[in-house]
This record gives sequence, structure tokens and C-alpha cells, in this order.
Amino acid sequence: MLVRWTKPAADDLSHICDYTEERFGSLQAHLAAVAIYNAADSLQQMPCRGRAGRERDTLEIVMSGLPFVVIYRGGKDAIEIVRILHCAQQWP
Repeated sequence: MLVRWTKPAADDLSHICDYTEERFGSLQAHLAAVAIYNAADSLQQMPCRGRAGRERDTLEIVMSGLPFVVIYRGGKDAIEIVRILHCAQQWP
């Protein structure tokens, strides 16, 4: 199954990396980016692994060890990564 990233989700990842690098250094930013990307990529093999999302027709993966949630939608042919939000962030 194909995993597609929406523009808002890609922007979220970019902002997370920029903030993490500014506050904690480039190594931590790299590790966070890899962890988030790998969680999203794992949906190719396990598309229903997330919990029910707060928004209709979405699922969520809570990142272990990181304060982020990967929000996605499943389809017949592809998984769509909708957003990546901080757990304390206001939900759209």
C-alpha cells in the first residue's frame, strides 16, 4: 500500500524538525524526523494499526517517546498522512 503525505503533514514535519534543531540540536531533529517518518511508513504493512482519530474517518498513531501524533486516513489504494501534531497542540 502506498503512503502519501499531504502538504500540511509535510509542513508539520518540517516545522517539527526546525523547532527541534533550534532547541535540542541537529541530531535530535534528525532522530525525531526518522522516527515520525518510520511510523508513517510502517502503515504500508499495518494500515489499521492506529487508534480511532478525533476527526471523522481518521486514525492516529501516538509516537512512543515523542509528544506527537500522526493523523492519517486509510483508503483502498493508499494511506494519506493528514497531519503531525504535538499532543498539546490545538486540534484543527
